[in-house]
Amino acid sequence: MKKKSSFKKIIAIVLGLLLVLGIVLFKPVTDIIKAATFDRPIKTYKYEYQDITLSNEQMLEDFDYLFDVSVTNCLNKKYAEQYYKVDYDELYDTFKKRIENCQDEYEFVATMIAFDAKLPGSHSYVRPPMNENFFAIESLLTKNLDKDAVAVNYSLCYKFEDRMKEYDQKQINAQYFDGDYVFREYDNEYFESIDGLKNAKLVSLNGKPVKDVIKDIDTLLHWKYDYSNDSVFVERIFFNDGIGEKYEAEIELEDGTIIKKELYVSAEYNMAYIYRHHFFPSNNIVEGNDSENNNTSDVEKSYFIDTDSDRKLVYFRSTVCASNETNEVKTELTNALESVDADYVILDFRSNSGGDFNYVTSGVLPAVLNHDAGHFNYTIHPDKEFAKDFYHNTYFRFFRHMRKAGQYIETRENFTVKGEAKKEYKIYALIDHTTFSSGDIFAYIAKQDGITLIGQNTGGEGVSGQILQHYLPNSKLIFAYVDGVNEVYPEDNYVGTTPDYYIESNWDTIITTNAMFSNMDGIDRGTIENRAKWDPGVIKVLELIE
Repeated sequence: MKKKSSFKKIIAIVLGLLLVLGIVLFKPVTDIIKAATFDRPIKTYKYEYQDITLSNEQMLEDFDYLFDVSVTNCLNKKYAEQYYKVDYDELYDTFKKRIENCQDEYEFVATMIAFDAKLPGSHSYVRPPMNENFFAIESLLTKNLDKDAVAVNYSLCYKFEDRMKEYDQKQINAQYFDGDYVFREYDNEYFESIDGLKNAKLVSLNGKPVKDVIKDIDTLLHWKYDYSNDSVFVERIFFNDGIGEKYEAEIELEDGTIIKKELYVSAEYNMAYIYRHHFFPSNNIVEGNDSENNNTSDVEKSYFIDTDSDRKLVYFRSTVCASNETNEVKTELTNALESVDADYVILDFRSNSGGDFNYVTSGVLPAVLNHDAGHFNYTIHPDKEFAKDFYHNTYFRFFRHMRKAGQYIETRENFTVKGEAKKEYKIYALIDHTTFSSGDIFAYIAKQDGITLIGQNTGGEGVSGQILQHYLPNSKLIFAYVDGVNEVYPEDNYVGTTPDYYIESNWDTIITTNAMFSNMDGIDRGTIENRAKWDPGVIKVLELIE
């Protein structure tokens, strides 16, 4: 009997220890599962409307909080000041006065977006309040997104709906092309375009070159650095014809005629444009509890593959690194290469805005490389309270090798590519200023591996450290920032990855290309055969091959 009693005690003790161990390990294990599987819930919540009113003191508190997190404690700050040629203390003083004078929440949010567009790192942004498909990547949030934060975002968006309708001026935007800003029209059911300016070049604003004025303009899109022209630029400047700050614009039309026109820039108009262009609000705020909506819609492929059997060439174009297409891309690209017994590959990552880096390391590159490749990333981050929940997350501490190093958190990470191609290909990669984030990871690994890069410097921020998301204490606006520095290549945020062959793409190129397009109506201009007639990057590759 004593043996049975002792055995039962041992079993009870073991079970008790297992229970205690389970309780202790519950959060770390769930952290690992959530982070390792990139838990990214997209939910539509429904909340009762709240009349959100912010005092100027609360607005200033949010402004100071954003500056403290995104600038004061950002290790990128010195590089941003070097390449952007900006004094952030002066910028702070300028925008603080504007925040103090904000008349309402709409003006406050628009001003915060304009301010954040000038902060270090192109991944930085203040997200406008949204009321449908509200989502946040939980593994990137430094603070758990509570229901109150979601409810405030929804309520602000609902509050802004009628206000946005006040901004109905005609619009046009000037897109950056290698030193030139060229006017482009984009169809929008809410805003008419300013007539007669399509494909014209913006020569000057208030008598000054645009590059000398750009840092004073309220822009929706983030500052970037053009290495070849040693200047700050934005991918697009949004103009309207009647509200905001007035600029005397000198414009050169396609036929060489010079005209002058009054154009306007407004942070409030910019926000209305981006809202109504991308997602016009609808009332999702009702009484009751939150609920999920898992409706999905079919999405076209983000890549295109074409083959040229005569040249034994495969052309692959990707505009986004879509995680759900990783395996599909590897399979289809492999099949295309084998179908023409290819010797040459063009990987076109121009205008690739990024996404999941596994798309590059597990999808595209394994299909074209017959050997292993990769990149070692060593990054340091400030160990601050506002990022504590992220940097001390169990998954990242153990599986991404984050560890305390004095006043910093350091990360050591390998981007590894296992080559699966059956033969060695001659590979050419096309890149430009809009090759960004995971697109830049592609370009950086390609360059390290000896792949020939053609085009312009990338937009960078692929190997620049971890992107984090946080939200402000009063307005609950979500903002993103990059606080770390890659010690291997700290200039990546601004210089990006440089090409082996630089291809200029400015206004003259646009005019020449448009003339070619006029003879190609109804023809698919994206094929290799047709790109060989007008695409400077593809033309350069064919010159190198032949």
